Amino acid sequence: MNDHESRDRILKAALAHQSALTAYAYAMLSDYPAAQDVVQNTFVVVARKYEDFEEGTSMLAWCRTIVRLQVLSYIRKNRRELPVEDRVLQDAMDAAFAKHQSDEDTPYRVDCLRECLSRLPQNGREIIRLRYEENAAYPEIGKALSITLETVRKRLFRTKQQLGDCVRLRMTREPSA
Repeated sequence: MNDHESRDRILKAALAHQSALTAYAYAMLSDYPAAQDVVQNTFVVVARKYEDFEEGTSMLAWCRTIVRLQVLSYIRKNRRELPVEDRVLQDAMDAAFAKHQSDEDTPYRVDCLRECLSRLPQNGREIIRLRYEENAAYPEIGKALSITLETVRKRLFRTKQQLGDCVRLRMTREPSA
């Protein structure tokens, strides 16, 4: 197999994980267009560094590492300082993603997340809706909910923790047939 064919094969394998990589980048950036840009840049890196991929290892894990580096580069380039809570959450998401890097359970995980979202109290669902559906910044959320910026941070952090705990608990159960 020549270099061109090898690069194409590796890039095709990486592209198969585009959805998971975009979700991973979005989880770290909370900005869908930025996440898409990061993932596109990741594929550029994959195409340039395809020879660095070790056959027999996880393509998803390799690409996820590149995404993480691209996210950090994006944050530095755009001088976005993440709150401490978000940096801690990023590390937790990174660890969780590494532990569960299979795409096989993604549909079940999404179902678990939907169920967990439906069980949140109204104020939890609303803050999640504003942050992730409306892509509202913390000050906008505070204004919409008539709460302080610090309360936004704390409530969002606690709500994300509740969701994470709920999804992890549900993922340990067997999916119903």
